[in-house]
Amino acid sequence: MRKLRVELGVDKQGALLATLHVRPVLVERILADQSQDPLICTLRAEVENGDRTDCSQVKAERQKPSGLLQPLPIPEWKWEHLTMDFVFKLPRTQNKHDGVWVIVDRLTKSAHFLPVRANYTLNKLAKIFIDEMVRLHGVPVSIISYRDPWFTSRFWAKLNEAFGTQLRFNTAFHPQTDGQSEKTIQTLEDMLRACALQFRDDWDEKLPLMEFAYNNSYQTSINMSPFDASYGK
Repeated sequence: MRKLRVELGVDKQGALLATLHVRPVLVERILADQSQDPLICTLRAEVENGDRTDCSQVKAERQKPSGLLQPLPIPEWKWEHLTMDFVFKLPRTQNKHDGVWVIVDRLTKSAHFLPVRANYTLNKLAKIFIDEMVRLHGVPVSIISYRDPWFTSRFWAKLNEAFGTQLRFNTAFHPQTDGQSEKTIQTLEDMLRACALQFRDDWDEKLPLMEFAYNNSYQTSINMSPFDASYGK
């Protein structure tokens, strides 16, 4: 950890309290590399001068049509209730990957970032899910996803039948039911699109470090890191 800020205080019982604010080294390295990259500096200057109105090369689009709310109950156990989505249109790597499959545990906010290709078949995705998710966490009780061809196909219906899962779908792109994975996707996509200028054709090999950095970072929604929520201190 490169940046550490400590705040001290005293509670009502007179005990000394310490609050740590930590920034992962990976984030500092990314920011330092960005500040030295001439292309990013040029893009930033163009945006600040009003010469460029879109930042789509680095920043992901956030606005989506609103829909009806679908509040969900808080899960009772980890890795039983998942949210997931895909990040595509990334630079193609030497391993031919051009996307990331983001899978988030709704309870602990823990996430897995799996490299994929846009042309993967449903059978291939099923194998990846079993190899990377079922192998580690067992069969989920429910899966929340966006209403798109990846999840509305017969493959997911068959997966439901085989695993006994209950597949829920978002209402008209509303993030209420999928806010956890959506926020993770936004964070990951911004990191990838910025880092791709440096990593270029091997960003998929950096995914394990990015996954670690995310899971080791403090999350305000659970008042701890996903690692602490999953495994304890």
